[in-house]
Amino acid sequence: MSAAADEGDSSVLGPLRPLSPTEDGGDVFNPNPLARNDPERARVNNLITILAGTPMAEWKPAVIDEYMESLLKRGIFRQTMDERLAKVRSGEEREALARVDSYMTGFLGHEWRKASRKKVSVILSAAAEGPMELDDCVQTLGKADLLDSDLTEYVASLITAEERKCVKSVLLKVLKTVRDRIQAELRMGARPEIRTLARALAIEDGAQRKEFLQHAFPKLEELDEFVKFVEEGIDFLGDDFGFAVRTNMPQEHFDKMKAIYAEASAMRRMYLQ
Repeated sequence: MSAAADEGDSSVLGPLRPLSPTEDGGDVFNPNPLARNDPERARVNNLITILAGTPMAEWKPAVIDEYMESLLKRGIFRQTMDERLAKVRSGEEREALARVDSYMTGFLGHEWRKASRKKVSVILSAAAEGPMELDDCVQTLGKADLLDSDLTEYVASLITAEERKCVKSVLLKVLKTVRDRIQAELRMGARPEIRTLARALAIEDGAQRKEFLQHAFPKLEELDEFVKFVEEGIDFLGDDFGFAVRTNMPQEHFDKMKAIYAEASAMRRMYLQ
């Protein structure tokens, strides 16, 4: 970064004074401040301001690295840049922003792919240990908001590459399991009782399933929600509205669901004693 930029000197684009994440007032390009309650976008906005006002040959990786945590949050850079482009006040300003946009879009695409490779490596290591370890790993990533479209697209590309080999592959089977588990987590992340039921249904051994359920509910409220959810599911599958679903479900699966309900209900009664 140039000394002039570091000192906040002026250029044809105006003074390079980065915004504080919660500062009121505009910046060199954007007369309207970003939302006070959105510090992540404010940080990205600061970086755009710095890069746009600095010759590209003087950009330093260390400066971008300081903002990497915010940049890697999906959609923040794109939304912020689009807002800046929509409010340009000169051709020179648009050209400077377009230069930053072009570079950062390619750079972030590479960083997102690299992050996806790391996550897939972690998930595959967990899958090699067993289905419970895979579930724990994917659930942990989900809670940390690290499951995203980049990861699912990367896994899909790995599956396509394996399928093109036209040979039976253990890796292909594992990758498809990982894909399905990630998609399930994305669909049901907000409903922990769905995840708990899915894991319980995947356990064949009754004693192991009972042990799993005994450790799945640290609070009575969580057990109450689970019992209610499974009861409603059984009732739905048993009435006329659920008949179509019920006819496509193996009897063994339905019986296991009722067994889970019985086990969870018994646990609830013990809690209340």
